[in-house]
Amino acid sequence: MNINYLIMRSLLSLLLLLPFFCQAQGVQFKNISIDEAKKIAQNEQKGIFISIGTSWCPNCNWMEEEVLDLKKVGNFINDKYVSLSIDAESKKGIKIVDQLQLHTYPAYIYLQNDGTPLHLTVGEMSEAEFIKTSKQAEDPHYQYFTLKKKIESSKYITTEDLAHYITTSYATNTNDSLHLDKFLKEITDEDIENKDIWSALKQATIHLGLHSEPTLYVIKHARIIEDKYGVKEIIVTINSAAKVSMRPFVTNRDVAGWQELMSFLEEKLGRQGETLNFAYNPTFYLNIRDYATAYNKMEQGVSTLSDRDKEIKGYLYRNWAFNVYQYYNDEDKLRAANNWIDTAISVHENSVNLETKAGLLFKLKEYKAAKEYALKAIDLSKKEKVHALVAHTVLNELEEVN
Repeated sequence: MNINYLIMRSLLSLLLLLPFFCQAQGVQFKNISIDEAKKIAQNEQKGIFISIGTSWCPNCNWMEEEVLDLKKVGNFINDKYVSLSIDAESKKGIKIVDQLQLHTYPAYIYLQNDGTPLHLTVGEMSEAEFIKTSKQAEDPHYQYFTLKKKIESSKYITTEDLAHYITTSYATNTNDSLHLDKFLKEITDEDIENKDIWSALKQATIHLGLHSEPTLYVIKHARIIEDKYGVKEIIVTINSAAKVSMRPFVTNRDVAGWQELMSFLEEKLGRQGETLNFAYNPTFYLNIRDYATAYNKMEQGVSTLSDRDKEIKGYLYRNWAFNVYQYYNDEDKLRAANNWIDTAISVHENSVNLETKAGLLFKLKEYKAAKEYALKAIDLSKKEKVHALVAHTVLNELEEVN
């Protein structure tokens, strides 16, 4: 037989097998019923992992390709679970969706080997976030369904149990207002110093926006939170809440309503409220495409906050510098933003700050310096385990220039 023919046939066989080898790196889903999965799980002393999504869900497709197919994720799940992938719109999927009241995809359910649901998480997440929530699925203190059952059936519930439940419920995109109200009534000033309780309060604030009871609670107890966790923690938390509250004002281009909301914050928080005003206002005006006012707000912020806490300056100056990189091409504005990012870098020389400077330098046509900062950002991002998207974009654009 021709030796070349044998070689070609062998290569073809390897190519045909390649998809199976690649697939073996990630989560191994079995095309079996839940009852069959229970039997296998009981025999192998494993749990059951179910991924539920739809064909029209972009986050589902992204998670399948970018997270569930990773070797580290596959090793973790395959070692501990028998895994099923179920279409939410199939007969089997509809039954699970109704039973567990699912309304966000993708949804990931962790069950005991007898089929008892323990934990649920939903949506897009990174590899590290997915593995973290999968580890929490093994801990009753963080298992969504375990906590839900405990909260609903117990006569006496600790504040810490409520905190864990609220945190996990927001991770499932569920808003349990009844138990949130109970939580807010029961927590004391001393409780806020408990990291888990603060985490629950923070998540509630972020998800419900500025006009909510959790936000008012944070404002009322701002001094305690600042002393324990730092003022930046308050700024970041309320900043996230502002993004939720901002949407209807942006949609309706309601400038008067937005400014009324900002005045409310300044009235309630004083100096901190003024800082928050400068944090949110540029974003609002950028969203309604009033670029002149947005830049004026950033300039005012830089001038007013020059004597504030360096952590806050570093955080806000970086945000404003990045806004200028994204939305402006005027040289004077770019040079001003370049000075702002230098202040941020003096506080934290991280990949985000370095790549922002690289982007500004590229727009200023200082290509050699832009490349240096982009390479520094990429090198640092590997240690920080983040993706320096702007830095990579700058390098790609530099290739086109050269």
